[in-house]
Amino acid sequence: MRFNFLSWRSVGIDIADRSIEVVELAERGGGAHITALGRVSLPEGAVARGVIKDRPGLAAALREVLRGAETVAGRKKKSSGIAPRQIVFGLPDSQVYIHSFSRPWGTVPKGDEALGALVLVEAREHIPLEESDLLLSYKILQRTETGLDFLIAATSRRLVDDWYRFLAELGLAAEFDL
Repeated sequence: MRFNFLSWRSVGIDIADRSIEVVELAERGGGAHITALGRVSLPEGAVARGVIKDRPGLAAALREVLRGAETVAGRKKKSSGIAPRQIVFGLPDSQVYIHSFSRPWGTVPKGDEALGALVLVEAREHIPLEESDLLLSYKILQRTETGLDFLIAATSRRLVDDWYRFLAELGLAAEFDL
């Protein structure tokens, strides 16, 4: 299920090797405002280089940070918790590969499918994942007089699947952010 970031309220979760941080944002007056924040330390070894190693320990810590999140109202904070069903989950930086490249106009193919194939060839050469495990997205950064500049963001499909299953086990539907 997709969810529209900032359509009403959105919860972002960032899990690093040693901590979990959560933020709840709400759209007000045409802008995003923080409505709740939370942070807890993780048990040693629960996550290693962005890979889940201790599911029960990580689940307990995630529940704790959501329960203990502090509501932010002006300068006052009070503990009231967050109970999201949908979240934006930031994949660990150590598991995300970024690559930029340029192609002169004479070598840029026409059509979305052909551009996707060009990006895949570039990813195979510069991203250290097997093609069967490669999950990628790309963006054309700019069109210049001489050609196109691209940005690729990629990660492991198996890693995303594992995080997806873990979050689903906790009743959370996640949209992933690289």
